[in-house]
Amino acid sequence: MTDYIALSYALVILVLVLVALYALAYPTLIAPRFFKADVDALKDVASFTTARSTQSRWRIAFSFYAGSVGAWAITTPANYASFAGWVGMVAYAAACGLPILVLGLYGHKVKEMYPTAGSLGEVMTMRYGPVMKGCVVVVALFNMSIFMLAEFTTIGALFQDFVGTKNYPIIIVMAILTTAYSCYGGLLVSIVTDQIQAGVSLLFLLVLSIYVWANFDQPLVEGFGELKPLLGVNDTGRRSEERRVGKECRSRWS
Repeated sequence: MTDYIALSYALVILVLVLVALYALAYPTLIAPRFFKADVDALKDVASFTTARSTQSRWRIAFSFYAGSVGAWAITTPANYASFAGWVGMVAYAAACGLPILVLGLYGHKVKEMYPTAGSLGEVMTMRYGPVMKGCVVVVALFNMSIFMLAEFTTIGALFQDFVGTKNYPIIIVMAILTTAYSCYGGLLVSIVTDQIQAGVSLLFLLVLSIYVWANFDQPLVEGFGELKPLLGVNDTGRRSEERRVGKECRSRWS
């Protein structure tokens, strides 16, 4: 078991370090040779924080995709579905996907209307004033904090549940490395590492799909076996049904 833990840590930390080294080398060594347009993202502070007009729509799409299929996607939707059901999952998917669609449809228009704005907060300031900007900043910070905590919690849970070790060492390593290269290369480097994550996740998804298609031939348990009670009405639905039946009975006898 000790060898398994050591191997797991070694592989994960090796991958994290390689990605971090690539991110650190990208602005000065890789971008000037192979992606000259990206060099413009490092000219000044505004470009450093926004990477304005340096990324194509496909590269941005990969970045959004990577952010949507991070580590949290392994546990959060499944956990939410366990008590919210399919209605909750539909609402959850809509809440996650609709903002990206809205941004894709109207982001270019907003950019044309406010070409000097570098963030949503600046757009809110120009359009509605500083009070609205403050509200947007608070909501954005809260949302990003939840997102970051979900990522760190998931990677820690994977090591705790599947590797069989403490959860905080890998969280500390990941937090330090990602913070270091993001501070060094700005938003451009963050987008580049997102693209790496997107490519790797698509490769894993392809391999997993082929494996499941070729090997998933287990017969289904008749009647779902011991899991059948879990598919019934939950406590909230049962109480709602009892209240409905009670109202019908009272209306009949009144």
